[in-house]
Amino acid sequence: MPNFKRVALQVGDRVKMSALGSKRSPVLAKKIGTITGVRRDSRTIFVRFDGNRTPTTLHRDYIEPLEA
Repeated sequence: MPNFKRVALQVGDRVKMSALGSKRSPVLAKKIGTITGVRRDSRTIFVRFDGNRTPTTLHRDYIEPLEA
């Protein structure tokens, strides 16, 4: 199993797709977005990608913080 670095994510953070997320969802691979919601009881994150009107629901391991 890969050794993923766990980073706390919160609403408002800018994110991009991780290597795993890009592999599983190539359509979203190059997109950047903003976290709009975090479900505390699961590993679900809601991300509104730039240019989209509605958020996309993703597993936490599919995204990573955007470097400044």
